[in-house]
Amino acid sequence: MEKHQTDGLIKENDKVRFRMYKSGKKWLIAGTATISGLLGGMFILPHNVQASAQPQVGKVLDKGEVLATKSTATIPASSAQTSTANSELSSTSASSSRVSSESTATSVSQSSSTTESASTNQSTSTSTNATSQSAQTSGNVNTEQSDKDAATAQAQTTVASRASLKTTAAAANVDPNSWQYRSGLSDAKNRMDAGYHFFYNGIGADLQINVTNLSGPGRAVKELGQLYDYYLATNGKMLDADGFSQAYTFFGLNTSNIDYAAGFAAYASDYMTGIIGWLDSIKAKANDENNVNSIIDFKPYDAGALAGASFGSDMATFFKFVSNWIFGAGTYAPNVMNAYTPDASNLAASEIKSTIKNANNIIGFIATQVINGIAHMALSDVRSLGGADVTMNTNPTTNNPISDYVPNTLQQAVALNGSNYNMIKLFGLTNVITSKFVNLIYEGIAEVARHAIQFNFFNGMKKSIQAALDGKPASGTDYYNSKGVKGYSETDPGNIADTSQTVNLSLVSEAAGYAWANKMLVPIVKLAYNNAVNDAQNGNMANANLSAKNLIDQLVVSGTITYQEGQQVTDKAPHTFDQANQVDANGNTAGKYNYIRDGKGAQAVLAQLYAAEYNAVQQGIADYKGNPNIDDGSIAVNQLNWNFKSPTDPRSPSNDSYYQDASQVYNFVVKDYTNIIHQLKTPNTAQLIK
Repeated sequence: MEKHQTDGLIKENDKVRFRMYKSGKKWLIAGTATISGLLGGMFILPHNVQASAQPQVGKVLDKGEVLATKSTATIPASSAQTSTANSELSSTSASSSRVSSESTATSVSQSSSTTESASTNQSTSTSTNATSQSAQTSGNVNTEQSDKDAATAQAQTTVASRASLKTTAAAANVDPNSWQYRSGLSDAKNRMDAGYHFFYNGIGADLQINVTNLSGPGRAVKELGQLYDYYLATNGKMLDADGFSQAYTFFGLNTSNIDYAAGFAAYASDYMTGIIGWLDSIKAKANDENNVNSIIDFKPYDAGALAGASFGSDMATFFKFVSNWIFGAGTYAPNVMNAYTPDASNLAASEIKSTIKNANNIIGFIATQVINGIAHMALSDVRSLGGADVTMNTNPTTNNPISDYVPNTLQQAVALNGSNYNMIKLFGLTNVITSKFVNLIYEGIAEVARHAIQFNFFNGMKKSIQAALDGKPASGTDYYNSKGVKGYSETDPGNIADTSQTVNLSLVSEAAGYAWANKMLVPIVKLAYNNAVNDAQNGNMANANLSAKNLIDQLVVSGTITYQEGQQVTDKAPHTFDQANQVDANGNTAGKYNYIRDGKGAQAVLAQLYAAEYNAVQQGIADYKGNPNIDDGSIAVNQLNWNFKSPTDPRSPSNDSYYQDASQVYNFVVKDYTNIIHQLKTPNTAQLIK
């Protein structure tokens, strides 16, 4: 007998004995009224399910109760219960979740008792083989239909109706020692396991992308998304106010037993607690500067991320994709994606681990592509001078905020490369990359990658800006070429991102930051210095507060930046990447990818950097004119007042709530305050300023 057929015999009704007979290819089950039904069901259960091995009782969640009310029940969380649940894996299957109340079986009329018993048992499995419609209507207590089905309500003579169950459920005491409760635990475990194959491949198994999983990960990621939403909606309880749960309905199950519902909810709650903990741990890495580079440095940067070659033209890529599909892609950046261990007291620890492993295998297909695409867009665009001062969009798949620095959805990120996107479609993974759960993982990856690129890009900016504010601007060409960065250019910084690299992406990001700052910000410092000196000569401050738009117009007129680059900063003009056979987020061939990002961050750093330099030079001239013999000690004391903190610093609390104060924001020294005084103290120079 198949395991799921055996499990189907396990019922809470102690008055029904089930017999199986075959009709064609279908197994049907009939029931007769006898007390041996209960005993038979008990003997089917493993020995450790008996009263002598009852689980201990404890808390699962720190925040809030797992069940509907404190008085209803507590959730077993001990190691004893974990072993009990594990042992039940081989004995209590998914079918025992569709448990009918005692009243259901005992109250059915004699004329339909056999049919109803078959129908009730049939409802405990996910088989599509059905008995008669009338039997299902009268004998199966369904979560969605029970309130509306008058026939079922009448059949529940012992408890009157499912409605009365709902009315009393919240006040009823759940018995965590009951076999129904433990059946709920076991069924939940089976549906989240990676190694349970008798009746239902668990979520962990279904997330695998290989030839052994013919169903593919589509069903599993859908179920994970449903569990995630329900966990949040119930504040981790996984129970409705009536004491029942929607968690098991996501797997096509039903029950009218409050103990079973509580057991399933307890296990599902622990499971989702661990899964959400994993998702949170990924995002937490974004602010861990000891590990933030791990995800972008895991593999060398590939400039072909936006190339979008036509499908099949790159056979090496194709066969690599097929190889990954068969053997698995493995975990990308394991110290970021796999750096989470469920709490030892978590009932579902093993299922959480298997889910993480197989979810990482999905991400292994696309992580390199996603990160390369994000880097290519960001490092090619002048608006990256805006650093961490970003505008938040919304990921329509999850409804979560996501920075305009990165594509809004995983589908858009994958579609940066038309060839890879077409292969995703070929292998039937489109429903995976559009799923809510995998998009939650994508958001974590995108967040870590964005922070890593921003941190390193800003490090390059810092070096360039500080050299300019010291009065000693310097080219970075020799330095970064010697470090192995290819395509380095300060007239065309985007060329760095257009060139595949062998060095770490963190270094490439820093080089891009230095190049863009030398192209656009160093000229701003020079302009501010010259305007301050000229205004002092004319006895005014006419150019003291120039707007970002004014500054950009001057850079365009001087040929420092292109008109298109200026428009990108001031008017959110798209940065267009030419591609072959590009596929947009809707699966349509587009031919180009338009990167549109708000330029407010870049505008802010331009205007504030200009003002800091201008004001420091003006004050230096004023202090010299007030005391031409000012000594070095006084100059040094005054210099402390002339600093600049970039509004785009990724460590600023205004850009990242992780930082609680501005203590880690980099403080630029505007040394031209001192430099202008020293210049004026040299012979002849002071005559330039009256």
